[in-house]
Amino acid sequence: MRILMVIDANDGRGLFRHAYVLAKKLAVAGWHVAIAHIDHDEGMIEDEGVRVYKFAGYMQHAAFLYSQRDIRHHGSMPDGLAIRKLARIIEAEKPDLIHTHGWVTYSVAALRNSLGIPIVTTLHDYGFFCPTKILLRDNNESCYGKESLCACLRCGSAHYGLLKSAMTLCGVRKNFKLLNSGIDRYFAVSSFVRESYVAAGFPDDRMELMPNFYMGNESAGDQKTIPTLQLPEAFILFVGLLSKHKGVNLLVNAYRKLKTDVKLVLIGSKQTGFECDSGDNIIIMENQPHDVVMAAWQRALFGVVPSIWPEPCPTVALEAMASKKALVASDAGGIRDIVVHGETGYLYESCDERDMMNYLMELIEHPGRTQEMGIRGYQRVQDYFSVDRVKERIQIAYRKILDPNGEADLSPRAF
Repeated sequence: MRILMVIDANDGRGLFRHAYVLAKKLAVAGWHVAIAHIDHDEGMIEDEGVRVYKFAGYMQHAAFLYSQRDIRHHGSMPDGLAIRKLARIIEAEKPDLIHTHGWVTYSVAALRNSLGIPIVTTLHDYGFFCPTKILLRDNNESCYGKESLCACLRCGSAHYGLLKSAMTLCGVRKNFKLLNSGIDRYFAVSSFVRESYVAAGFPDDRMELMPNFYMGNESAGDQKTIPTLQLPEAFILFVGLLSKHKGVNLLVNAYRKLKTDVKLVLIGSKQTGFECDSGDNIIIMENQPHDVVMAAWQRALFGVVPSIWPEPCPTVALEAMASKKALVASDAGGIRDIVVHGETGYLYESCDERDMMNYLMELIEHPGRTQEMGIRGYQRVQDYFSVDRVKERIQIAYRKILDPNGEADLSPRAF
């Protein structure tokens, strides 16, 4: 079977890394896989036996549209130039199935009728019905993607500026039908993502749960790294953007009200609206490499994922659990598929500071139970979120799409 993996621009984040690693793992398993991804620096390379095509559309040639000139994502509508280049790549590769990731899906979907090739897309976020992709208003309240045009435009302007917000919103609203007719199957990375898309009008019968995977210990913080870290003896760990929508301000406020000698370590980059400085009890480590992050997970008592926005399938939770750490997490978005309340950690009602405080103290005061939860969390990652388990499910799904009368069971599954 021949697979073409089509990916949006490489911004170093989860979507691109997930798709790229998946393609390489499928190739190692004996599948013929090629990768095509958005990049203003076009060309073709061989990466460990996998052909990688880098192509650009009209928008990638308009650098002034991007705040980061070296990262130029596909827009929220089909791009005529990208479509022509994709058609040439498809002609060269002759794939049996195309698997897309990100807004580049719009250009692939526009080719659906002329190609007659099944198209699968992974729903990594809420970007096909929410222009900002995060289902969160500027005041950090969930919007569920059902806002008026004016409300969406106002919210998007804070992210993109007025002109780009209008273009993005127009693309998302106008191309809703294109996705419904041009995509054969959607892989939703969590139950919440699946439910959100169905509520937004996407077809329930073409939705399948397919979580992100934990990519393993490539930067797991080995014993050479750990001794160099300036970390306290006992600490709670948060990893992620130091921003309001990540819930870090709520975490800091809750922690300051605890009566404990256990410290709080925050690893990430400061964003606008974050109001905290390092002190005796709160330690902030900015812009640390991944091996340092994983070394910190090895040393932490447990972790916190306090996100206000409904994260689709937070990788940081998988990293923590793979390090045998229990979690206290906001019951928002896809985290509820990962953390089992009372077994691998605790889920508190989103934005409920007192609820969070109670669970933080529960794990601090009962170290034996905390350790047991961490061990159960580690096993859960191996059972449901390892790269080999998820890859196997994706392979079964591919075969079912190409052979609908096969025996593979694709019914929705709980994690």
